[in-house]
Amino acid sequence: MKKILIIASVLMLAIESFAFIGFGVQGGMDLIKVDAFKKDFDILEGVTYSLERDEISNPIEFGVHGQLDLPVIPIGIELGFSMAMADYKWKAPATINGLPLEIPGYDSKDGYYSEEFTYMRASIDATLKYYLIEFPPALNTLGVYLAGGVGINFITPLVSEEVFLQEMSDISEGATSAEIDLEELTKSSTVFGGSFGAGVRIKVPVAPISFNIDYRYVITPENDYKDETNKFSTIKGSLNFYI
Repeated sequence: MKKILIIASVLMLAIESFAFIGFGVQGGMDLIKVDAFKKDFDILEGVTYSLERDEISNPIEFGVHGQLDLPVIPIGIELGFSMAMADYKWKAPATINGLPLEIPGYDSKDGYYSEEFTYMRASIDATLKYYLIEFPPALNTLGVYLAGGVGINFITPLVSEEVFLQEMSDISEGATSAEIDLEELTKSSTVFGGSFGAGVRIKVPVAPISFNIDYRYVITPENDYKDETNKFSTIKGSLNFYI
């Protein structure tokens, strides 16, 4: 019986050392932080408007991925999907220079709009990993890697001073009301981006399972409203299963 267990353990270790296709689930934190503000600003010449918005800080991130670790050279390829969301509140007057301001889908109360919106970022990315350390040889229980990749990101613009400035800049003289469709303006926009980072992988002996801790920094083009959401970093852990 003891010999059978030893042989089985050796076979499992051998299988583990050559297992390189897998999938995983991940969870962690988006380290983005956008400060709260309350400010007055000139929306038109001689016309002042105000806006108040909550802070957005460290949304929870979750996702899934597939991976391919090459068995001979220290390179891995990962294709993943992740998402992070955070709710925030904003408040703004229901009039501009005495003109009623209509925001479709929302009702004002006591002269103000006060609503809760959701910031969302969803990403589909392909990442190349280069393993600087794989130890012990053949089994590769511990792996330390650098990572770089590209991806498509779907990011919702924020309700901001810049949104009102741009969208309300064409109010005509003699207008009796103004309108701004914030729900339409804050639908997610699609941008390409690049990422780089590093991580640690620990494989479980005699089982086709590994754990990762991973840090990524992502850069995307700035959106039309100059939001601070175009650069963000994430730190996450993942549980991986090898086929």
